[in-house]
Amino acid sequence: MKFRKIALGSAQFGLKYGINNKKSILSNEEVSKILGTASSSGIDLIDTAHGYGDAELKIGNYQGKTFRIITKLPPVDDGYNQDWLNKSVQESLQKLKKEHLYGILLHRPSDLLSDFGQKLYDDLIILKEKGTIKKIGISIYETTELESLVPNYKFDIVQAPLNIFDRRLITSGWLKKLKDLNIEVHVRSIFLQGLLLMDSESRPAKFKRWDALFSEYDKWLKNNNIQALEACIQFALSLKEVDQVIIGIDSISNLREILSFGEHMNLMFPENLSSDDTDLLNPLAWLNI
Repeated sequence: MKFRKIALGSAQFGLKYGINNKKSILSNEEVSKILGTASSSGIDLIDTAHGYGDAELKIGNYQGKTFRIITKLPPVDDGYNQDWLNKSVQESLQKLKKEHLYGILLHRPSDLLSDFGQKLYDDLIILKEKGTIKKIGISIYETTELESLVPNYKFDIVQAPLNIFDRRLITSGWLKKLKDLNIEVHVRSIFLQGLLLMDSESRPAKFKRWDALFSEYDKWLKNNNIQALEACIQFALSLKEVDQVIIGIDSISNLREILSFGEHMNLMFPENLSSDDTDLLNPLAWLNI
């Protein structure tokens, strides 16, 4: 059960996802191989979403050992009612070939701050009481989103970005606060959508303004004789408050490489390898750089 803390991210199952992704969308056969290897290694949680193309269908087509599944609701764009929620959840259940889900997350947590927010939350509680879903949560981009949500709603799971450069969940104090509230913390974007895996020659010119930070990062990797992929994973796994580390997989060979890593017991992550610049840390901002 060495890899129980690792969860499979499935965006690449149905989308061409990530700045460093040069591969096509994964086939059903490739997804089944990935899930089989993951299962035999002790990984038992998959993170998916309504908006990840046909990822839910591909997961549902897998015939092997059962995984715990977390999926995310699409944003509410045309007015909310309970039928919309029930239909969205049933569509995911049918695609996944599941009778119940480990968790449902809101892909756009700000929906809970709308005039229908309390009704949406109450309807999620009804699904939880029925046993259709076990846990309710949110997927955030900025830790500031937690300030208006956590005091007003009880969550079982919070999913947030966290990586060597992006330590806002830690420095804001929210990582400790969430654990004190007995909320499961699931972290994603541990490779910063692949940016932290790129060498200096491959990195897009738009990121040149952070050359000093990347230079320190590259030097640190070399001095510690560690690959970027392994360093990013070890950073997330080293945080005892983190319950699940979501790793996006784009091939069976990629998964096997991750599973081959040992433990760097004395690896230290200097504070100067982090940033608070949201232009760098939030991939949604990259289009405007």
